[in-house]
Amino acid sequence: MTATRNSQGFTLGQQRGSKGSGQGKEGAVGGRAAAWCLVPIAGFQIVPCKQSRDCATWQAQLLLKPDSATALCPRRDDLATSGCSHRMAGAAALHAPNSSTAHPSDHIKRPWAAFPVPASAAMRRQRGWLLAALLALASTAYGASTQEALQAFLNGDAPPPSSSPSSNPERNSSVPSFVFFSIDGALMESAWASGYTNFVRLVEGRNPNGCRIPMTWFASKQGRDQGKCELAQRIHAAGHELATHSVLHSKDVLNFTYEEMRADIQGMKDWLVGECGIPADVVVGYRAPYFYVNNYTGEALAELGFLYDSSLPDKNYTQQAGRWDLGMELVCNRDYRECQDWPQWPVWEVPAYRLPGEDKRTDPAPSLELNLTVYQRLEADFNRKRGYGVPVSLATHDNHLTSAPEVVADMLDFIDWALTQPNTWVITYSQYIQYLQNPDTPMEELMAEYPCDNT
Repeated sequence: MTATRNSQGFTLGQQRGSKGSGQGKEGAVGGRAAAWCLVPIAGFQIVPCKQSRDCATWQAQLLLKPDSATALCPRRDDLATSGCSHRMAGAAALHAPNSSTAHPSDHIKRPWAAFPVPASAAMRRQRGWLLAALLALASTAYGASTQEALQAFLNGDAPPPSSSPSSNPERNSSVPSFVFFSIDGALMESAWASGYTNFVRLVEGRNPNGCRIPMTWFASKQGRDQGKCELAQRIHAAGHELATHSVLHSKDVLNFTYEEMRADIQGMKDWLVGECGIPADVVVGYRAPYFYVNNYTGEALAELGFLYDSSLPDKNYTQQAGRWDLGMELVCNRDYRECQDWPQWPVWEVPAYRLPGEDKRTDPAPSLELNLTVYQRLEADFNRKRGYGVPVSLATHDNHLTSAPEVVADMLDFIDWALTQPNTWVITYSQYIQYLQNPDTPMEELMAEYPCDNT
């Protein structure tokens, strides 16, 4: 089913509601008592919720304005019954679980939920101090500040490890925020329909230069003679990036000889350039099928003159792209991620970035571990990356975009929201590298070099 918009939101067989799972409204509803929230005001205090909000909005408020005297937190029922996660609100919300709706394992999986709402202000303060102490212990373990520990609880992730100072950049409010949108697979009309017609065209926001969002197409023949040159030319003319995703898309790629690996990588570029007429200097990126790489992969990319690879995961969420030979920390910790020889070659790695929750790097889905919607995962990732210049990645496939309409709606909602944030750009992978090579050049100037889809 395709996600479609109307004047009230999304129609997915039935009317879609607001972005976050918690559907809180202003003020108390039906006489429900507000939750008690731990907020970082002059240390940590427990205060009553002044208003009800959906979880994503409350989380953003807490992270962006940690010294705010106004507590915005969801109703107790939102925490207990809807997609509003105990883990996300976790260390910052103390509430009495609703015995009729709370999951029986909540007190085991989420120790903060074992604290009921205290009956007196003194008890509230005591338990607030106890939870603040737990957060302080967590911050000691992480080597980070207490506020970073709180953010880690909210995001379901640890702060960047302090053992590698060089990989932990400082936040800088002047640094742009970035979003990637990419699709892997054959260049077929179905992919154009799901990726462009039913996604890019449905994004209501625009980049700050007034252009529609661009996307990166990692193109593959899928082991068959799939793909249309007319579509490749259409993609290029609209200002999107064409990168390669192998000819065969084989699970046996790790058993290839060097010559076979080289031919599999180069064959896709040869088709795009030789048959479709795409300029050779714009087909510069590669993503391995199934993210399977070995040392032959790195050697072939270097020998063939590719600018970047995007097959390895990020080391942590503050890791920008970097060149292999200039100290980029590569994650080579699996049999299918053998890259120990790569640091000798001048190729960039643009990590296939992960979202808070599960490690899967393509086809975003709700997090079962953290009980977060796709929208909440994306917004949490955006918020924790503010000021670091590290993209939020929406990496997909054609079949995912056509089979998961609610996920597509969340992705569209997120991009529209992100484009309302200051200095935020949806860009391609090669545009990101150009920014990193020219960090002092305004984004408007960098983006002026590319075609603008302003239809």
